[in-house]
Amino acid sequence: MRTTLVFAILLFVMSSCNKDKEGKFNLDAGIEIYVQDKSGNDLLNPSIQNAYKESEIKIYYLIDGVKKEVYYPNYDYPRNFRIIEAGSKYYMMLSPNGNDSEEYPTTYIQWNESDTDTIKCEFSRTSNSIICTKIWYNGASVWNDYSDGRIIQIVK
Repeated sequence: MRTTLVFAILLFVMSSCNKDKEGKFNLDAGIEIYVQDKSGNDLLNPSIQNAYKESEIKIYYLIDGVKKEVYYPNYDYPRNFRIIEAGSKYYMMLSPNGNDSEEYPTTYIQWNESDTDTIKCEFSRTSNSIICTKIWYNGASVWNDYSDGRIIQIVK
């Protein structure tokens, strides 16, 4: 009886370990966006006069043909982006729309009341991963090279 109990416990532990391996999920979709004007001024740097204000930037996802504002109040970054300072440059770290009902999910970045850009992504999807493999900015292909990271630079 004791041997049966030990074997049952060992079998339970081993089967739970296999489930942990199967349960891992890889989400690799974040995009780094640098924004500058034609003179080279960093438009995400809050000390620049005409910089975009983080508090005014809004993100929208196109879901089933409807443009929906992204806002999750319980998230650390409720609008699915954050502005980060890296040395002397600022960039936006964006989590794009990953809706699996769209072939190329669309994200809109509304920088202010009069300036909105479009990001479309292509994703490779498996049962345990979603990976952004290509990015279009306002209709033009801007990224598909893993050697550079997922970084795009916008000139306004």
